[in-house]
Amino acid sequence: MLATLLLLTAAQPAPVKPEPALVAAVCELAARNLDAAYRCLELMADDRTSWVFEAQEMANWTTAAVREAKDIRKLLEAVAAVKGLSKQELDAIERLQKVAEWVKEIGESLQRFRDTGVADHYNAADKAAIIVRHELDAILERNQKTGTAPAPRESAKRP
Repeated sequence: MLATLLLLTAAQPAPVKPEPALVAAVCELAARNLDAAYRCLELMADDRTSWVFEAQEMANWTTAAVREAKDIRKLLEAVAAVKGLSKQELDAIERLQKVAEWVKEIGESLQRFRDTGVADHYNAADKAAIIVRHELDAILERNQKTGTAPAPRESAKRP
């Protein structure tokens, strides 16, 4: 009996600590997909798009962005369930899960606004959009000052 128990425990692979680079890559990809979904919703919220897109097409884009946020949330839940993640990794995953919920809320509020015309739904989407924009800029390390062109100056005179 002891020999069987030893064989069974020897056959079980030892728990493997998740590779930090892999977890970071999954989080980075999730953030970038949430950013793309958010930008799609931002475009659908712009009044000018109502002249370009039909109502059903806007609803389709909005639904696709909401579905993307839901799928990312499920993916992040699966990643969070992996044993051996550090507190920092779990905090990053939780932060992204909140962003996914806000992106979903933006899309659902926009669709409710289109369906009902009640301005409160649009205002709710706008409030969530401010949070999402701020969070994604921080997560993706986008500094609004970085990469801007220097102030114009006079060109040097040629002899």
